[in-house]
Amino acid sequence: MRIDYFERDYNHLADSDDATMALGTQSIFKGLKTVGDIRKACEGHPKDASIYPEGDGSGFYVTDVRGKFFTA
Repeated sequence: MRIDYFERDYNHLADSDDATMALGTQSIFKGLKTVGDIRKACEGHPKDASIYPEGDGSGFYVTDVRGKFFTA
């Protein structure tokens, strides 16, 4: 999910809310991260950067790297 979508759709959530409220229980295990952790990780990234869950459910990462097929 892009940072700007996260901010638009989940701005109402408190920093202390579980990250599963934004990323879902299929993406991340409940109780591991908070919405505040997501917000902090997004700091310094452009609004069109993406938030991805880790493949093993342990967390998430933020990236603003584009694939070779990206055109501006």
